[in-house]
Amino acid sequence: MITGIGVDVLRYERIKEEILDPDDAFVRRIFTAKEVEDASEREDRQQYFTGLYAAKEAVFKALRLQADEVDFSEIEVTRNAYGAPEVSFLGQMRRYADENGIQMNLSLSYESDLVTAFAVCERQLPGLM
Repeated sequence: MITGIGVDVLRYERIKEEILDPDDAFVRRIFTAKEVEDASEREDRQQYFTGLYAAKEAVFKALRLQADEVDFSEIEVTRNAYGAPEVSFLGQMRRYADENGIQMNLSLSYESDLVTAFAVCERQLPGLM
């Protein structure tokens, strides 16, 4: 059952190139080590980080939780073998997702200076298959 949707639209300039150092406090607070590693292999780091941040915002909105209940560094966005974005939860967010039967679906679209993230939260209700 779909229990939430979230959308976020960001201009690339919102994630300043200067802060994309792996040791930057913003980067350490928001992104996982895997996301930082994946970004380091890309030429379009600003676009990539902006997409990750928009994705995390969309996921947060779809979860319908309070801001103090979500740690963005526990929401990890990676790509599958086909390049489609996938969401994984870590730490307390993983426990919450497991306990509530949450599955997250995510889509990202890129334009010349914008990224749009769309997330759909589904929950498996007890007794339903």
